[in-house]
Amino acid sequence: MDKIFENPEIEEFFMPYIERSFPSQKDFGDNFVNGVKNWWFPSEEINQVCSEDVLWILDLEFGIKCGLKCQYCFRYDDNRDNNIKPSKQRNPLSLSEWHNLIDQACECGVKTVKLIGAGEFFEDSNFMSALRYLTDKGIKVVLFTSGYVLTDEEKIKRLHGMSPDEIIDYLYINGHSVFIKADSFKPAVMDKIVQTPDFTERRNIILAKLLEKGFTKETPTRLGFEVQVNVYTLPELRDLDKLKHYLNIYSDMVTSMPCGVYNIRKERGESIDITLDQKSKLYEDVYNQNIRFDISFNGLSPFIGGLRCTQLGYGLYINVVGDAYACPGCFDKIGNIRESKLKELWESHLQRKKYQNERYICPPRENADITPTRMYKTVQTKLRR
Repeated sequence: MDKIFENPEIEEFFMPYIERSFPSQKDFGDNFVNGVKNWWFPSEEINQVCSEDVLWILDLEFGIKCGLKCQYCFRYDDNRDNNIKPSKQRNPLSLSEWHNLIDQACECGVKTVKLIGAGEFFEDSNFMSALRYLTDKGIKVVLFTSGYVLTDEEKIKRLHGMSPDEIIDYLYINGHSVFIKADSFKPAVMDKIVQTPDFTERRNIILAKLLEKGFTKETPTRLGFEVQVNVYTLPELRDLDKLKHYLNIYSDMVTSMPCGVYNIRKERGESIDITLDQKSKLYEDVYNQNIRFDISFNGLSPFIGGLRCTQLGYGLYINVVGDAYACPGCFDKIGNIRESKLKELWESHLQRKKYQNERYICPPRENADITPTRMYKTVQTKLRR
C-alpha cells in the first residue's frame, strides 16, 4: 500500500486497522456522512427545528475534577467563573439538580446532550448515575473525554462499580458517541500539552478499545477526535483529517475559544496559537483534501473540514454551576437554571432568532479575530472544486 501518512506515530498506530479493512468512507458509499452521530442532523431536520423554534441540543457540564493541565483549556481560570463571588449557589449542580435539569430538557424537546466538561467525567463518582439518567430518558449523548482515566481499572471500579470495558460496552450498546482527546500522537508533544506523563500511551489503549468495540461501524460515525489547532499540533493535523476517509474517524479540529487559558496566555504573550496565515493554509489544505476524497461539506466551518456549526439557533450551553449561555464561547449570561426554568431561559435567549435565520461561522472566534470572516472568504476562493 502506498504511503498514506507523513507522521510515523500516526502511521504506526492506524495502519494496522487500515490493513485489517476497518470501516472506511468507501464502505458507506453515497450514505457516508462527514459528521458524528447525535451531533450531525440532516439540513432539512435542522431547518424544521429552527422554524419551530425548538430547543434541540444542550452543551452540558458535569463535575469539576480533572488530572490534566491542558495548555489550551477553555474552562481553567475562565473569566465567567472568576467574576462570580463564591457562595453556596456557586457549587456544582447536585445530582438531584441534574435530574431536574434533564427532566426539563425532555419537556422542551431536547434530543441530544453534548457533555463537554468542566472536568474529566470519569473522575466523578456520580457520573455514571448521571449518564444513566440521560439514557433512561431517551436522550443520546456525545461524550467528550480524555479517555486516559479508563486505563485505571481499580480506580474506575471504585468510583463507578464497573470495569472500563463494561463502561465502554454501556456507551456502545446505548447508542452514545465518543470524542477522545487526540491533539497529537507524538508522546513528547501530547504529554507536554496536557502536562501529564504517559498520557498518550494510556489514551491510545482506550482508543484501541473504542475501535475494536465498533464505534466506527456506522455512518455518521460514533467516534471522533477532539483536536486543538496550535503550534504543537500543526504538523499532524492534515494526517488526522485523513482518518475520516480511511477509518471513519471524524476530527473535531478547532482553533481555541476566546476564553480560559487561551486568554491568559494571550495576555502574557505566551500564546500557542498559530498565525492567521498558517490557519488559512491549514483550512485550504484540509478542505482540498475533502474535495480529493469526495467528502461533502456544507460551507466552511470552525470545525475545520467538518460539519458546520448551526446550533446557536437551537441550543444552549449550561455550565457546571447552572449558568446558561448561547454556547461555550459566549460571555453574555442568559440566566441560571437554579433561578429560572429551562424553557424560560430558552425564551429569554432572544439572539436565537437571529441565528435561526442567518448563516454564520463562529461568532465568538470571529469577534475575537481568532478565525475572522476575511480568512474564510480568502480560503473559499482557493478551493479546487
